[in-house]
Amino acid sequence: TGTKDLVGESFKLLLGIQKLDAQHLPGYPMGIGEGTDNWPKDPATGKDLIRFDWRVGKHDDSINTAGLQRVVDRIRLVGPQMGDAAKGILSAILPSQIEK
Repeated sequence: TGTKDLVGESFKLLLGIQKLDAQHLPGYPMGIGEGTDNWPKDPATGKDLIRFDWRVGKHDDSINTAGLQRVVDRIRLVGPQMGDAAKGILSAILPSQIEK
């Protein structure tokens, strides 16, 4: 569906990957602080890419919630530009549901 594609494309773009599957998910750059010169960057924009700490017990870590928030922000920004169907679906979804 269009909404599923939007979510997948948002993750791929913000992670800087071509394929969204377990083999292609980047690891967390341990020892490198976000916002530093060594943090992974989007080559096209120079902006920091999102990264997630996949370790057990880290699901609600601030780096993970910040990354998910960037995905949600992109969905809210780009979704309405995808036509009336996507606009209708996104307007019917409560903000807290998008974040889940």
